[in-house]
Amino acid sequence: MPDATTTTPPSIPVSLHGHALGSGNAPTSVMVEVRGPDRRLVDRQMLQVNAPPVQMRLSRPGPHAIRATLGSGSVLYEDVDYDGVTAPPPVQFLLYDQSPHESLQRTAIVHRLGDVRVGHLASPRYLSAWAQLWRRNTTGWNPTEPRLDLANCNWDHDAVRLTLDLGRYQHLLQVGAPGVAPLLTALPGMGATEIVVRPIAEPDRHPLEVAVTPASAEAATLLGYVGGGAVTAVDAMIATNPLVERLIEGRDLYDATPGHHPSPASLAEDVLRRKVNDPNTAALGGYHLLRTGDLQRLHSWPANLADWMNWMSDGPVIRGWQLLRGATARPGETPRQRFLQAADRGLPIFSDGLRLLIDGLKIVSGDRRNDGEVAAAITRMGDYAAVTDWSRTILTFKGDNPGSPTPRPIPTARSGAAGTLMLHSVTLDDLIARRLLSPGTLLRTGPRPARQVRAAYTDTAQVTADGLICWEPYCFADPSEALIATQPDMTDGWYAWSTPDGETLDALRRRARQSPPISDWNIDPTHEPLVMRAPRDERIRDLILDTAQTHPNWGRLRIYEELRHYGHDLDQPEVNYVLDQHKLPNLRL
Repeated sequence: MPDATTTTPPSIPVSLHGHALGSGNAPTSVMVEVRGPDRRLVDRQMLQVNAPPVQMRLSRPGPHAIRATLGSGSVLYEDVDYDGVTAPPPVQFLLYDQSPHESLQRTAIVHRLGDVRVGHLASPRYLSAWAQLWRRNTTGWNPTEPRLDLANCNWDHDAVRLTLDLGRYQHLLQVGAPGVAPLLTALPGMGATEIVVRPIAEPDRHPLEVAVTPASAEAATLLGYVGGGAVTAVDAMIATNPLVERLIEGRDLYDATPGHHPSPASLAEDVLRRKVNDPNTAALGGYHLLRTGDLQRLHSWPANLADWMNWMSDGPVIRGWQLLRGATARPGETPRQRFLQAADRGLPIFSDGLRLLIDGLKIVSGDRRNDGEVAAAITRMGDYAAVTDWSRTILTFKGDNPGSPTPRPIPTARSGAAGTLMLHSVTLDDLIARRLLSPGTLLRTGPRPARQVRAAYTDTAQVTADGLICWEPYCFADPSEALIATQPDMTDGWYAWSTPDGETLDALRRRARQSPPISDWNIDPTHEPLVMRAPRDERIRDLILDTAQTHPNWGRLRIYEELRHYGHDLDQPEVNYVLDQHKLPNLRL
């Protein structure tokens, strides 16, 4: 038997596994650490989800702790025991339960999604919710292609997920609903940006939340760690233990010599040097170096970032502060010129950029008391600062449009505008109400191999007048639930079920979204006042309320007729009274 005291400690394969659906080919990275029996750091690497296992070092015999820190702030632990002879078995971190469903896998790893109560996109509050994409060019901010209503979208009852391939332009996503101020969020360019819009049911929050995940693994990881404060935690850890492993894997950025431990400042320097391929990561790296005061690592790259990426405001902001702190200027270059350049380009992608831009302009204005150009830029940027959500890493502010920041709410929906995406969740009831789907329609899925058939298996079901998908003896209101009941390895029934004409339910759903929500068609503000009367007992009141909340697209008349059909003794004024008292905007007709 080999002597354990002289044998080189083995490595252990570590991997992370999560849903592939929804993430597509976009990489997702997670920081994984190994700590030895004395709790000292042994190895730290950046691992990609669903990638082959990576060998991570162990130290002397004894218990080891392996920790995976997600950008969302979640931390996963695995304990292994190394006896000095036999390497422990591979470690697999399973991330499936980090997201409410697979389409949000990557977003849930990067962003903290579990801290708020989420609404339902089919509820009345979100029936007129919308989204609009804006792009900045030489003429200013304009609604732009790609049209969101034709974009690559996935809908769930609690989220809309979009994937937009954005080029070298500044983009903003605007979301809104009647009665609240629209919210605009900056979108990192250069790649397939993943955007998730969620309905929020907290009374003191905006009803819509936008989570943006850049295309590259490095930018997404840094975005999550900066937003969750993990960068500060890593810096504090370095102060007590200098052993820091590389944080980006597979790019040949670091010396592979044993014992080489680059710091997070080295990480920031390296990602800044890679700005040509990933300007968003470069900007995050530049802001980190400014924050930590490690100015020598900035070199001349901020000037190149500012000059080469002439659509980004973040590069001139970083370069302006580098000059303020004593860097050698290029011919004709001044902090004032860089800050004005940033303001002229539009808006920074990151909140740090807006804060540093305003602070920099104020500093250079002290040298020129009558500098009208700088004063105008301070005023313009200050209008955005007044309505910016400073808790978000990516710039997020309220406004009627990108050029008009304001907390003023809008009174009505923006349904029907070119390129506007209606966010409400379309149900089978909606398809029937719009006459896109008829009761009695036979739906089919593809044939299944015999080994995958389960007791509830069927490839044919029927649509009922109640908006259900049924086959004996099962009925489901959600096409995906119906699909999972019969074919458990498939999850999205909107794409699987199709009509006899070969059109999927998703195709019908997309056609339905090209028009305003059905409530907007039928609410007539000039209608005669409704006759109302309080219900005779609480049972009738609760029955009306439950039916209205379960079927938010049913009108007052249909609620009355359905309840009468099932033998309940009530009248129309009682239905009107309950809906009015609880402020439920069900249809008048």
